[in-house]
Amino acid sequence: MSVPLKMADDGFRDLLVSLGIIFLATMAMIDIAMYLLVIRPLNRVSRSADRISKGEVDLPPLVVKGNDEISAVTASFNRMHTSLIKAFEMLNGCGVSEIAEMNRHLDRSYGAKCHRRSGEICCIGDLRRCGES
Repeated sequence: MSVPLKMADDGFRDLLVSLGIIFLATMAMIDIAMYLLVIRPLNRVSRSADRISKGEVDLPPLVVKGNDEISAVTASFNRMHTSLIKAFEMLNGCGVSEIAEMNRHLDRSYGAKCHRRSGEICCIGDLRRCGES
């Protein structure tokens, strides 16, 4: 192969290798940014929603960072959580922390979850149902 063709071939190979490295580095940076800006905050909201659905209603509100769609979802989730706590307090006539403590104790002891119905305490997972003797 002649010297000019070899130089052109080496230059072309170097260009392709450089473009490949730049492409991989760009993809890695986009992946890291997606994880930090989207996936991790949504995982926090998801974990909190999961814990609340299992009866842990006495969680602190999530921290809202930024002014984007993810922070809007987090703020909406915090409002929903606050509304849920107020609804529990209105329905049960007692504080959410008392119900959460009762649920933790019953879950450890019997694997049951409790709530109030018509003035009496009903337990899900208990052998007896509300209103039955």
